[in-house]
Amino acid sequence: MKKTDIGRQVALTAVCLLLGFVVSLQLKSVTINYASSNTEVKRAEELQKDLLKEKTKNEELYSQLMQMKNEVEQYRKISEENGNVSQVLMEQVNMAETLAGLSAVEGTGVVVTLKDATGEQTALQDAQNSIIHEGDLRTIINELLASGAEVVSLNDERLVSTSSIRCVGPTVMVNNTRIAPPFVIKAIGDSKTLEAGLLIKDGIVEVLKSYGISVDIQISDKVAIPAYKGAVTFKYAQKVKQTGNGGN
Repeated sequence: MKKTDIGRQVALTAVCLLLGFVVSLQLKSVTINYASSNTEVKRAEELQKDLLKEKTKNEELYSQLMQMKNEVEQYRKISEENGNVSQVLMEQVNMAETLAGLSAVEGTGVVVTLKDATGEQTALQDAQNSIIHEGDLRTIINELLASGAEVVSLNDERLVSTSSIRCVGPTVMVNNTRIAPPFVIKAIGDSKTLEAGLLIKDGIVEVLKSYGISVDIQISDKVAIPAYKGAVTFKYAQKVKQTGNGGN
């Protein structure tokens, strides 16, 4: 073999070795870059999730801020018009008193008068069924409430969340006040709907009348119901404190 051929083979071998070395470095570099890129993608996905969470929180806070801003704007306008915010505050107090039953109210509704069976009707019926029981009163009141009654009273005793109706001997106790027949239940609401709720087939009114008990239902455009006369106190129930994230 000529020296020139040997030199060419050596040069070719050297070039191949160098090329192989360069290719191996390139592959290694590509593998490292891919792994690094994959890690960055995962990190980017985590950051995106965190960003979405923060965005949701910001939207909730922004909604609360807008609500408070609207309330402040309302107070500001009334303050400019009247020089103070007493009107808004008074309206809120009046609404709270109405919901708590602490103020007298009036409106359309019905007046239901109930009387025990008497005379021949009593003789024909069982004695227990011929008189009005506290359960009968509760059933009628529940029917009125289910029919949309907003305010109800029993013998001018305003019924509130703490009211109870129970039998005490020959009388009925409501709001710690003894009452006796005739019982007068007043309810404020849509008068036609309230009347229809009481006159449903096989309902409480029909049952009471079958025992000879007198049930008179009068529709009125002006039913007046007095304020609750008792004390409203809470010893164990406490207002839930709202947190910055809406109480969650």
